[in-house]
Amino acid sequence: MQMRIYLAAGLLGAGAPLALADVTTLEIDVNALSAQASGPLSEDFTGTLQLFNTAQNTDANAQILDLLIDGARQNTPGASNDEFSLTLDLTFDSGSITDGLLSLQIDQDASENTYIALPLPVTDGSIIDIGGNFAVGGQTFDGTFNDALGTLLGVDISPWGSAEPVEGHFAILGLQPDGQGFDSNADLDIFMVTPAPSGLAALGMGMMLLSRRRR
Repeated sequence: MQMRIYLAAGLLGAGAPLALADVTTLEIDVNALSAQASGPLSEDFTGTLQLFNTAQNTDANAQILDLLIDGARQNTPGASNDEFSLTLDLTFDSGSITDGLLSLQIDQDASENTYIALPLPVTDGSIIDIGGNFAVGGQTFDGTFNDALGTLLGVDISPWGSAEPVEGHFAILGLQPDGQGFDSNADLDIFMVTPAPSGLAALGMGMMLLSRRRR
């Protein structure tokens, strides 16, 4: 049987300081996604940005490379472009994220489970120009797995699933859109933390990653 695992999260702004030693972090490392901006990117960008890998719009190079727990790779088999679908929709006003939705579906074995998420507002966000490569960081909240006590690419996700709704953050790396705002090779790191502390400062954690170069 084939089971589909879904993760969906609204995007949230920055909160109070977070004691990093108090949390355990799950990271999903996604490479070579397609990205489409509604106009030329800049640090004061106003418009929309979408990252995607879907059945209708897939890139042969897109992949989930691995899962990491507290920075340690779990050496999973990952997922090829036709084994997952992902959309990250972001709206910007003067360089700040004002709205967004993240949705990830991984096909693992046989039954189908469905999750629907509504767009949730964001109070902060940031886009950075790193020598012509753009990077975006923001927070996530209300993250939910449809199989909260199951596995993801063979990794036990129950510490995060049992703590739903999950808070975290994301980092988009190595954006180099062409004149039409398209890039076929954007990297995305999705992070979830447990326990979910009050006022998660995930944006600050995510922004530390934005100086990373494309793999």
